Amino acid sequence: MFVGKTNIHRNSLRKLVGSDNITILTFHRIIPEGENYFIPPMALSTKNFRNLLQLIDRHFSYISLDEAVLKLREGVQLPKRSISLTFDDGYRDNFTVVLDILNKYGMKATFFIPVNPIEKQENYWWDILYQVGTNDAKSFAYFAHQHQVLPKSLISLIHDIREKNNGVRGEILRECVRSLNMTAYIKREQFVKELRQITLNSQSQHLLLNWDEVKEILKKGHEIGSHTLSHRPLTQLSEAEARKEISESKAILSKKIGQQQVMGFSYPRGDWNQKIADMVVEGGYSYAVTTRYGSNNRNANLYALARRNISDYQGIRAYMPTVMYWLEFSGIFDKVLAARRSE
Repeated sequence: MFVGKTNIHRNSLRKLVGSDNITILTFHRIIPEGENYFIPPMALSTKNFRNLLQLIDRHFSYISLDEAVLKLREGVQLPKRSISLTFDDGYRDNFTVVLDILNKYGMKATFFIPVNPIEKQENYWWDILYQVGTNDAKSFAYFAHQHQVLPKSLISLIHDIREKNNGVRGEILRECVRSLNMTAYIKREQFVKELRQITLNSQSQHLLLNWDEVKEILKKGHEIGSHTLSHRPLTQLSEAEARKEISESKAILSKKIGQQQVMGFSYPRGDWNQKIADMVVEGGYSYAVTTRYGSNNRNANLYALARRNISDYQGIRAYMPTVMYWLEFSGIFDKVLAARRSE
């Protein structure tokens, strides 16, 4: 049971959640029990995912995102306490773990797929970083020093990383990801290119969906949206490159999965501005989602929809999970959680 230790009555919690709002939840990875992922904001355990869907099933109105957007566009009132589910990045556990759980509760989700990583079966740079940092710390530290992409204090920690336990090792490598996220795209890509060369002759874990799995997700009634061609932050690209990422990903996705219309778009890392949003409109999409934390009312900008990132952060949620999810969905903690989820 997904029960929190509280005396607060459920009816009081229900009143906190706006009846005209649509809450869009963001997930990345759903991790099988006993496994861990070194970037906590991107992971939710299978157990907690099941429990969250149970909560939604009992107390909220599930609605697919395509349908919710259509109602918003036409000015039709949404069901009370509406919630939609979305998955970014195309991790394989979205197929192997998520589908059966969604099916149990009769819920459909929107999966935002990046074309090139799926086509090339090429793991994301942060997962490559973790693999190299774990298996070949010496090379990792050497290239980081050569490219001057990490603080010296972090490089020093990497040198001794094999002596650390898995938890500390993960924290160090996550700090590397944070630092690289703030590094200029071109400089980061040059460094990552070196790391990819190290992994070419080693066996990498198969982390991403393949096209057959994406088609099976669609076949089971879920929605497929675009997450660009390459998952590069769009505002860091030239106008021509950004347009290509937006328009060609739509065309290729439609062809690959046999879906005539790809309705939704997700900005990689939530990186967007009005000029990018205008390109998404021109690309023929019906809506776009950001990483801006919050819910959406009937006047929401359909090309800058807010979402709530859901992950296994601990703290008070570990003791009062039901209450905390209700309070999160109400928006009471939006300012605090917006900052926390951007880490």
